[in-house]
Amino acid sequence: MDSVCIESDEEGPNGNAFSDALAALANEPSAQILCQLMWPHEDLARNGGVGGPRPRRMSLIGTITVALHRSVGGAIGEDELEFVLLDVAGQPMHVSARLRTSAVMSVDFHPGEHMVMFRVSRPLLVADFLLASEAEGTTTDGFPGGLPLLKEFALVPPASDALIALSTLRWWLPQVNIEWPDAAIEAPPKAEEIKSVRLNGVEMTMRDITFLKDQRCLNDSVLNFFLQLVVELVAPPHVREDMYLASTFFFQKLTSGGVTNGEQGWQNVRRWTRSVPGGLMAQKYIVVPINEQNVHWWLAVICHPRRAFEPEEEEHDTKTTLSEAPRIVCLDSAEEAPPKGRVVGFLRGYIWREGCEWLAEKEASGAGSDTPPIDKLQLAKVLRAVVAEVPKQENCFDCGVFTIEYLLHVFQKQAALAGLGLAPHKHWFDQARVSHRRRRLRWVAAKLMTEARSCCEPDVGRLLQNDEIRAAVLSALTDQPKAKRSAPVMGGASAADIAKRPRVYPSVAPSRAPGLW
Repeated sequence: MDSVCIESDEEGPNGNAFSDALAALANEPSAQILCQLMWPHEDLARNGGVGGPRPRRMSLIGTITVALHRSVGGAIGEDELEFVLLDVAGQPMHVSARLRTSAVMSVDFHPGEHMVMFRVSRPLLVADFLLASEAEGTTTDGFPGGLPLLKEFALVPPASDALIALSTLRWWLPQVNIEWPDAAIEAPPKAEEIKSVRLNGVEMTMRDITFLKDQRCLNDSVLNFFLQLVVELVAPPHVREDMYLASTFFFQKLTSGGVTNGEQGWQNVRRWTRSVPGGLMAQKYIVVPINEQNVHWWLAVICHPRRAFEPEEEEHDTKTTLSEAPRIVCLDSAEEAPPKGRVVGFLRGYIWREGCEWLAEKEASGAGSDTPPIDKLQLAKVLRAVVAEVPKQENCFDCGVFTIEYLLHVFQKQAALAGLGLAPHKHWFDQARVSHRRRRLRWVAAKLMTEARSCCEPDVGRLLQNDEIRAAVLSALTDQPKAKRSAPVMGGASAADIAKRPRVYPSVAPSRAPGLW
């Protein structure tokens, strides 16, 4: 859990820190509280302490906002707290649930963890990645260890808003005796105590940053973090709306639990995408990072999956049809890439099951009566796999950086995204650019960590609200290595000039590359 820093002095109950706290508690309440939602593990430590029993371990659910909705009559106890879940495990969402304020039994502040612990009489349950009242038959699969009924949960506000959050809760819950311990206001952590940054729920620690050194393979946290950052800063808004970026843990979860195909694996991850606007099948692109046997990263991009379930139109534009054809494009930087059959099979099975659910929902709503069903054999013919000809790594450790650079390229060259897998892509960039990008990613990590310590703010989303920081990070993600001077050749033209000349490719890819099956 990330520690939350509260800007104050260490002067005890009679000093300025305590006075500031009292002044904050006297302020008018905020309209809403932005914070992290956490839940305790079942193994609770019952040895008391300040604020009552404390959980031994806490798990992060995601980022939420909390607001108060007054009852029509204004009677205390009929007011409701509205929880809006903004992200879970780095995946954006926007779902909400309400809890009557009369259900709040106690609110305790834990000074060591800077968290506000709630105990409620009406349990909450996190299911389908949303907060909802307890419901019969609701399961908790999809969360590590399963998620219990939330009779206890914690809110962890940002450092700069901690005092305001405490004051607001006191206004919202006048019937609850909220005792603020003298030790509640502590000095902010020293700069060196901030050892991680996070973006959309994805954390990158100081240890993770060491994987950006030369000749190191990226671990899942670094890759997850920078893919999220690339989407946040580089992807055009309309592309961001039409794309779902899966976590680096998605495929691992899809194939876990002894499942033998993607249809079975769908059960493992069926809750991961329920908050996607319009559903997963509404997305034009589904980007899935793949980890081969924990030694190699590559990228699978599922293009236009919904079209695989729709009847073909008799009259269509050939160029448009090619770019919008459903396909699974494999972007792999390895010279001797591992076979793609197993991964493609699992992804096809997953999409088939997801598509069947989508068709069933359309049928139930009366909007899918004209859409014929499709079986798995038909889907294999329609949703083809393409092993794209892409730039290759010249070493054994840059696969993760190549994966990031692939995404950077298609976000900046929209024609490349539309034509993904339809022609050779070897001309996109070279090893020199990837080596340059590794150095720049290292700089970005150091820059964000420095700014986090300077501002006492580990949330990168908040740091990027600063225009200077945002511009500097964006430049590092998109700049090019300086061209090396080359001796003139071929009548005065340098090798660099020749390399910049446009290459002409046939409109249809050769039958043997990119590979199709």
